[in-house]
Amino acid sequence: MNMKKSEKREYIESILDLNIFSEMTDICKTELSEERKIREGLSGKKETYEGILEDYLKQKQQFETNKNRNINDLQEKINNLNKKIDILSSELKTIEEIKTNEYSEKIEKAKTALRIIENKLTESEKTISSKLSEIRSIQKNINEIKDNITVCPSCLRDIDENCKDHIENKKNEMQNEIKNIENQIETEKETNSKLKLKRKEAETIIDNLEKKEKESEKQRAKKEQNENLIDQIANSINDLNQQIEKEKNRTENFDKNISETEKKKKELEEKITGCDEKIYVMNNSKFILSDEGLKSLFISKIITLLNNKINYYLNKLDANSRITFDSYFEDVLTDSVGKNASYANLSGAEKKAVDLACMFSFMEMRELQNFPMFNFVLFDEIFDSSFDKKSVQLITDICEEISKNKCVFIISHRKDAIYSNNYKTISLQKKKGITTLLEK
Repeated sequence: MNMKKSEKREYIESILDLNIFSEMTDICKTELSEERKIREGLSGKKETYEGILEDYLKQKQQFETNKNRNINDLQEKINNLNKKIDILSSELKTIEEIKTNEYSEKIEKAKTALRIIENKLTESEKTISSKLSEIRSIQKNINEIKDNITVCPSCLRDIDENCKDHIENKKNEMQNEIKNIENQIETEKETNSKLKLKRKEAETIIDNLEKKEKESEKQRAKKEQNENLIDQIANSINDLNQQIEKEKNRTENFDKNISETEKKKKELEEKITGCDEKIYVMNNSKFILSDEGLKSLFISKIITLLNNKINYYLNKLDANSRITFDSYFEDVLTDSVGKNASYANLSGAEKKAVDLACMFSFMEMRELQNFPMFNFVLFDEIFDSSFDKKSVQLITDICEEISKNKCVFIISHRKDAIYSNNYKTISLQKKKGITTLLEK
């Protein structure tokens, strides 16, 4: 009862086996749709053949005119293609023949010269680095000679005035040596700068040569492209000439075409008539099987009985609610004074009573519809809800009625419900995952 309207209707129809109408209706709709598509296709073909017939009559009068026009069109295409060949040939004459390998040789020579310059630059930089290392070494020695030294650091003897003069002269010599090396470094740096200029010039030459080589490649590719296009156009011209000859020799048998087309048109008309008959039958069948047709008649025969049975069981359960289903299985729930009520606002026991009344009613309806008979019923936890002892007794009374022609089993966890009835009871106990039979 808590389902959506569409779900509830589908569920009830499936219980009462009314979904066969929907299934048959779907089959009719599918076949009707397919038949309409077939008819539409046949009608389209018929219209096509009617158009073809009309075209044949016109073509019979205009055949020669069209034939000459086609030949003129083909000749015009040939003329246009010949003009394209003339343009491409003129372009070929303007393309200079340049030997690509000449640039390759010049580029290789320039790269060789660049490598030599690079090697010289490397040697120059190594020389400068070496000279700088010499300066650092000499400067280190100068720094180690302290001013006003009185004891020789090697022999630990006192230093006289002559020794001091000697040390001062040695320092001056080393300073002069540093200046000479610095002059050499400046000279080497000038050489290094000149080499860098030469390297830049060599790189510029190589770049220009590579650009010219690429341009030469483009010219060569352009020449090959034009030559290929000329060949392709020449083949197209040859094909067009063949089409012209074929067009000149073409003849048409219009009378034969007209006769064959009229025959096919007649066959299509017969097929369309057959489709119309099938569509008529399927439309009637679809209406008969629809909600407004035979299905509505069938539901009207059983809906009153279904409502009576549901309310019979609601009375048996001492429920305050009443339910009425319409022909679309949309329910109206009323309270004890006849006012409309909502299933959602019912208590837990009231909802359960409504559900059980529907369940018992559907069971009876299926038997009345000659569904496969059964003599075994199993109810699982129908007491285990919000029922009091009185409600449990009322449900038990209904189950006793059912047990007159069926074997009824009731599973419950409520001991008060089990031991308060006259049923034969089987008590089971589950302990540590093992279920055992308890003796009374």
